[in-house]
Amino acid sequence: MSFAQLAEVVKAGDAEALRALLQGDGHAAHARGDDGESPLLMALYHGRRDLAEMLVAHGRQPDGFEAAAMGDVARVQALLDEDEGLLTRYTHDGWTVLHYAGFFGHLPLLRLLLEHGADPHAISRNGMSNTPLHAALAGPLPLEGVRLLLDAGADPNARQHGGFVALHSAAQRGAIDLIDVLLDADADVNAATDDGRTAIDFAEEKGHAAAMEHLRSRGADEPSATPGD
Repeated sequence: MSFAQLAEVVKAGDAEALRALLQGDGHAAHARGDDGESPLLMALYHGRRDLAEMLVAHGRQPDGFEAAAMGDVARVQALLDEDEGLLTRYTHDGWTVLHYAGFFGHLPLLRLLLEHGADPHAISRNGMSNTPLHAALAGPLPLEGVRLLLDAGADPNARQHGGFVALHSAAQRGAIDLIDVLLDADADVNAATDDGRTAIDFAEEKGHAAAMEHLRSRGADEPSATPGD
């Protein structure tokens, strides 16, 4: 069985085909792409935790990045006990374990990593060029996790590719609680992307009237863009 076959069924979300491959080849669960691509991470990227768990059940021993993406605190702790260098390494596609903890919404793991000194300023080594805070705002991490990142020194005004800041993500979601946490941490309410859009523009584009009004109350200028511009 080739890695390409395994990747194809994982990307397709075909649980029965994956099960057949794993049962037919005792080494399939351990496969990786030539560039280090992981079928387990691929499954999680596609929102299929069940497929990731199937790979583990068929013998895949998650490495530090895979364990972080799954939120396996015990496994990550054990790996850190062996080598804290895990905190500063990057995946084949440019992410740190702290990025994964934030993006996949694993609060206990996020706390553990920060306690071990994970860098909240780490920049992903890919086209996104983002920080763990950006990653967290793109996923389901609860408000407490965002606070933990900020308390650990994450910069609320850090710009990722295109000039996007965390506040833009919060505004897109219409999440007033997140907006307040970021602004209370000195986020710039009028920070603009490279194409000139601010948080209030993103809130307007998504139809979040309450968020727009709240941003105005926190000092936001009036929208400078209109949806579709």
